[in-house]
Amino acid sequence: MLGLQGFTLFVIFLAITYSHLSPSNNLQLPNQASVGNQGCPNSTTISPCTCTDHGSYGLSMDCSEVQSEERLKQIFQVQFPMNSFWTFSMVGNKDIKVLAEDIFGSATFEMFHITDGSLETVEDGALTGSKDTAKFMYFLDNKNLTKFPFQNIHEFRILDSFYILSSNISSTSGLSSGSLTQLGLDYNPLELPLPANLLDGLPELVRVSLAGVNLTQLTPGFISHNYHLEELRLEHNNINHLAADTFQSPSRSLRIISVANNHIQDVEHQAFPVVESLTIDLQHNALVYLNASIWRPLTEGHVMLRLGDNPLACDCDLAWLVLDPWNQKYTENGTCDGGVPISWLEPTPFESCWDTQQPIETTDIYLV
Repeated sequence: MLGLQGFTLFVIFLAITYSHLSPSNNLQLPNQASVGNQGCPNSTTISPCTCTDHGSYGLSMDCSEVQSEERLKQIFQVQFPMNSFWTFSMVGNKDIKVLAEDIFGSATFEMFHITDGSLETVEDGALTGSKDTAKFMYFLDNKNLTKFPFQNIHEFRILDSFYILSSNISSTSGLSSGSLTQLGLDYNPLELPLPANLLDGLPELVRVSLAGVNLTQLTPGFISHNYHLEELRLEHNNINHLAADTFQSPSRSLRIISVANNHIQDVEHQAFPVVESLTIDLQHNALVYLNASIWRPLTEGHVMLRLGDNPLACDCDLAWLVLDPWNQKYTENGTCDGGVPISWLEPTPFESCWDTQQPIETTDIYLV
């Protein structure tokens, strides 16, 4: 049984763990002074589920201890004083394998939180009783979850945040929504290559995370229909090449594109957009050369490059960066030749690069 303390800890955990994906005003703690069970059904009729009244936030239903799908369905056939709930939680449950169609009866929820369980299937129609109320769906660390009715998501007219993380989802076919602003599919074995139109049916997206899904390549223009995108996270994949126009986007609100912890060696011209105040996180990759024609337009456009832990060579490809303090201002953590910070390099040996365009000897580089 999660209980009030456990539920409060969950909200804190979720707010901290997924803060880079979730707006700060989405998840708020209830005022504990207002907590009780005044609006809840009789506790014996819903056992082992528990209900807590959070005052103005509404009722939370925790069914972490339910031992069978039949019992879960029976509980939601009980006549409740009210059918509108704030949250449904099921944490660490190893008995519920399937959420069947209409399993929640006439009960509706604003948030679903199902994590660290043995859930395998969410059937078509299992959640649609809440299509007019659900704002947040969090399915986290359900390692056996393979089936989810993505084709139903478009029916949820006010759904804002949808995360299925660290599960066993291979396809999101049919996923579309006119309201969804946040999507997380991290650490699922998605079928590759990803469809080029994966995000086309999600025009309101602000934050997207596809970390750890074994990506090896990206289709140029795959975010070209996302006009409000601010944050794109693709960390911990296997990408080694970024083609021209990979991240071209109509959004002028882009704030971060993270491809950290990949295997990127090669980046083509205009792979990234020039959007003022954008940060591109390239840390922990395999970049050796920073060609001026590719990277200088970004720094000159006030785009920040995070370069830490790349095996950059201290040669003429760095001249544009070493000789121009303005460009250095828009780079972070860059080192070359095994760990020498770029900001420490003496400019003089690089001045000849403008004439010869030949690699310089590292013995000529003096640290200031």
